Amino acid sequence: MKKALLLTSFAILLTGCQSGKQEDVKKEDKKVEVEMVAQANSYDFGPAVDKLILTLPESVESSGLSAKTFEVSSKREALEFSFETEKPEEKVRDEKREVTDVYLSDETGEKVSGKEGKNLTIEMSVSPTNPISYPFNMSVETMMSEKVAIAFNVTQKEALKTKNGKELANITSSIKTDKEGAISYPESEKFSDMTTTKDNNKEASIQYTDYKPEKDDKKHPLIIWLHGIGEGGKDKDIALNGNKVGSFVSKEHQEMFGGAYVLVPQAETFWLDNGSHSLSPEGLDALTGKSIYTENLKNVIDTYVSENPDIDSNRIYVGGCSNGGFMTVNMIANYPGFFAAGFPVCEPFPNDKLTKDQKQSLADTPLWFVQAETDPLVPADIFVKPLVKELEGMKAKDVYLTNYDKVEDKTGQFFMEDGKTPYEYMGHLSWIDALNNDPSRKIDGKDITLFEWMSQQSK
Repeated sequence: MKKALLLTSFAILLTGCQSGKQEDVKKEDKKVEVEMVAQANSYDFGPAVDKLILTLPESVESSGLSAKTFEVSSKREALEFSFETEKPEEKVRDEKREVTDVYLSDETGEKVSGKEGKNLTIEMSVSPTNPISYPFNMSVETMMSEKVAIAFNVTQKEALKTKNGKELANITSSIKTDKEGAISYPESEKFSDMTTTKDNNKEASIQYTDYKPEKDDKKHPLIIWLHGIGEGGKDKDIALNGNKVGSFVSKEHQEMFGGAYVLVPQAETFWLDNGSHSLSPEGLDALTGKSIYTENLKNVIDTYVSENPDIDSNRIYVGGCSNGGFMTVNMIANYPGFFAAGFPVCEPFPNDKLTKDQKQSLADTPLWFVQAETDPLVPADIFVKPLVKELEGMKAKDVYLTNYDKVEDKTGQFFMEDGKTPYEYMGHLSWIDALNNDPSRKIDGKDITLFEWMSQQSK
């Protein structure tokens, strides 16, 4: 495992005695405290701690493992912001977690097929309606995500057999995710460490993480993802896990693009920042159409392209959600002919702030907008619909809009209270569908998805 395991003390004493031809298996009363690390994986609603990986003092047999082997409790304290009520709520969540499976694994939590091993993984259910598993929390003051500590306590409920036929019982483990090495983010490990750009100014600091395809003798496209308002700051895990950015480096999508570079810049505040460094009480009504990050972000992109000469400069794509959707429109509007295509998601760029030349740059660039009709924060009738209509009036050849009636779970995992209706997310979360490559339409008589379409765009 790339992250160091949290080391805790443990002691074990196993005894066996031979009586005739029968072995007498004895159970120890002394607690056996073992090493444990939490793992947060990406879901449509964000990251959630769904695995705990234990390292035992000796190998145990797989035959005795089940969801009843261990009991897990967790405690999370945070000032939670509700998009529905738009008010902060002080919450202390202290509850048992539902264990869904226990199995032999490697150190990264991947299931292994052997009959015995020293690593066990406990899988737990997660939910878009219960933050008990959420390692991030949106700050009410800054509207940016922060890491929040979750305490986990594991208690063994059923004894395990070691490979020597002895019984291993009384295993316990406790961690808190704010400790070094206590939590891992598999999606983050697919990307590089954060790089702070040399040309940053104090007001508009940007850092970035990236993914590079395997080297060959070909040119490769570049996908640039611009984060939402909750993913600013100086934290790689937040930049990559607030939304399912790992989608771009999946095998399916990398093959679709023929191996793509993925660049994920992170603004210290947020892309919408016009110099105030805070959101105005007037919200979207106060948008100026300006960002202090515009020039610096372009410098970051230019430098990155120059440092990676196998990037195809004719296939540079940019997209982002909400705050990042604003910046996507902003960058394409301000740098005509630079981007091969863009995919703004729930974008809040004020249309009346676009100049004639900026609108022309948008009209000349292949664009696929993604939105939901139920978005309460960025209403389609105010932002994306009028913009698309105006661009179509300018005879834009490649401008499309996928406007969902609502945003709902398409994984079959989460449901409304009736247990049958797919769970419906707040309408602003249309990036769920975008990052899952769900938008599709007929173009030139053929059905095509968002990423398939984008992979075909070239200047």
